[in-house]
This record gives sequence, C-alpha cells and structure tokens, in this order.
Amino acid sequence: MATQNRSARDIQDAARDIRDDATRAASNAGEAIRSGVESVKERLHDGADAAKHYAEDAYHKASNYAHDAYDAARERSGEAIDSIESTIRANPLATLAVAAGVGVLIGLLVRRR
Repeated sequence: MATQNRSARDIQDAARDIRDDATRAASNAGEAIRSGVESVKERLHDGADAAKHYAEDAYHKASNYAHDAYDAARERSGEAIDSIESTIRANPLATLAVAAGVGVLIGLLVRRR
C-alpha cells in the first residue's frame, strides 16, 4: 500500500509540476504576445507618422508649384494685355479696321446659319 501511496503522490507531484510548467509557459507566451503587440503598435505609429509627413511635404510642394504657376500666368497675361494696349494706342486706325473686319466676318457667319 505504501507503494501505491507513493505512486499516487508521484503522479500528483508530476501533475503539479506539469501544471506549474504550463502556467509559466502561458505567462511567458502572454508576455511575448504583449511585447509583439507593442512592437507592432510602435511600427504602425512610426509608419503613420512617416506617411503623414510625406503627405504634408507633397501638399506643400504641390501648393508652392501651383502658386508659382499662377504667379507666372498672371505675369504673362499682364504682359500680353500691356502689349495689346500699346499696339492699340500706337495704331488706332488699324485697330478699328481689324475690329470692323472681325465684326463683318462674325456677321457673315451668323447670317449663314
């Protein structure tokens, strides 16, 4: 009977050891998962920050390019208007003749329809 008690005690001790090992393994696995999750969160945060900075940089570059293009177009149109005005002032009769010719041409085109 002493042998049976000893065997039962050995089985209980072995079961306790297995339970303790399983508890430690679960705890270690949980810690590893938490650490992995934190690492992924940090990577995602860093990636989101990098994407945000990239988008902001692209926005500022596009905005500056559009502003520069607008300024250049505005300057060119102002130069064209100045050139037309100076041509009209220098040649008023020729300007009237061209305007009359364009008016006659438009009148003919409209009348044919």
